[in-house]
Amino acid sequence: MRDYAETTRRVGALSRPGCTADVYGEVAGMPLHMVAVEEADGESPWVLVTGGVHGDEPAGVEAALRFLEARCDGYIDRFRFLVAPCVNPTGYAANRRENGAGLDINRAFDGLGATEADALKGSL
Repeated sequence: MRDYAETTRRVGALSRPGCTADVYGEVAGMPLHMVAVEEADGESPWVLVTGGVHGDEPAGVEAALRFLEARCDGYIDRFRFLVAPCVNPTGYAANRRENGAGLDINRAFDGLGATEADALKGSL
């Protein structure tokens, strides 16, 4: 089992000007995190970054968190970012591709009814 609480701790440590962490939903008692990073001008285009859609692929979660921890260096002057570092916390914690309901979230964004996909789409 992976420690999803560590992901939550790392997201919580991101508080700084121009970086806002929020919870856009919950699955099995686990918060779904979204972090917005933007400079003051508010004119740059938005980029969505997601990690952990497949719970057995932890590299995406780690990459999204490191991207945020590095303050999006090299890009923040041209883009604003919405980052959902772990879209599938139940799958991530259990080290399985599917969510806790057995759904492949990657296949659910067009209407299969995965709570995680619906919550992410609703937050955008």
